[in-house]
Amino acid sequence: LAAGRFRVTLVWTDFPGSPAAAVALVNDLDLSVITPDGSVLYGNNISQSVGGTPPVPVPDRLNNVEQVTLINPPPGVYTVIVSGFRVVHGPQPYSLVVTGGSPAPPDVHVCPGHCSNHGVCSETGACS
Repeated sequence: LAAGRFRVTLVWTDFPGSPAAAVALVNDLDLSVITPDGSVLYGNNISQSVGGTPPVPVPDRLNNVEQVTLINPPPGVYTVIVSGFRVVHGPQPYSLVVTGGSPAPPDVHVCPGHCSNHGVCSETGACS
């Protein structure tokens, strides 16, 4: 990545939920970005503290729009992962927009559901 702003946005049209449901979100996708140092950033930068422990980043469980924004990120390779935490009605189409970072087109590989326990995502984007 080059200096500046790096932004990844995930959006999807969710199925209608029940008015009586505690959480309106039916299909829950997760956006995560792995930084060059191995840190994992989740969409919408939500943190949760359990039992008085320091807050830790957790995936967003409420929204069908998730975003990770980095201002002046350090150079290196960033891995963007979209996974299905809970997909009640599928398949769930989505849109992913990546802006900023590199003047060259990114080397994009898409693995279905981050291989969903069906192997490891290869450099070609296939699960093996």
